[in-house]
Amino acid sequence: MTEKQITLKEALKLVDFKFIEGAWRVKNVNCDVSGTVWGNVVGTIGGTINGRKWQFVETAREKLKRLIEEGADTKSLLTEQQHPITPPTELVEQWEEDWLDLEVKHKEIGWYLADRAAQWGADQELQACCEWTTANFGELPGQNLYLFRRPKPLSLKEQALEEVGVFEGMGICNIDIIRRALEALPDE
Repeated sequence: MTEKQITLKEALKLVDFKFIEGAWRVKNVNCDVSGTVWGNVVGTIGGTINGRKWQFVETAREKLKRLIEEGADTKSLLTEQQHPITPPTELVEQWEEDWLDLEVKHKEIGWYLADRAAQWGADQELQACCEWTTANFGELPGQNLYLFRRPKPLSLKEQALEEVGVFEGMGICNIDIIRRALEALPDE
């Protein structure tokens, strides 16, 4: 099979060029692109990338630069730059109260708060991922993602049955009666 050739006239209908800062650059692309695009885009982009609608995403650095250029005051800069999964002040105050209520303090308050904040942030991120997964792939994959990342802890009955299995496997004694009694208990 021979490759189809394109004339220069046809090619120039698809792509415009411009000499900028001592080098030729692609100015406009007027067709679909199949393959790799490498380089910086200065201008607008329309259409889709890999089947998804293209959209501009402002980086944190770009946002800070824009806010400074717009004349934002220091207070609004701090408010605008707060990460979306930073725990609210009220929640941090509640964690401080929880730490004070602990009878045995295994950690200093700073470590306790850091652990709680990290878990809270991870939960916020997981929730966002589950919502995105559900929106793009349906309810079941979103639920499965949550269950995989936050498995339900074993009930006391399940833990006891696992321990019985360990002793049973060692052949220490016949604990069939204990196993049957545990299996008869309701799951909690």
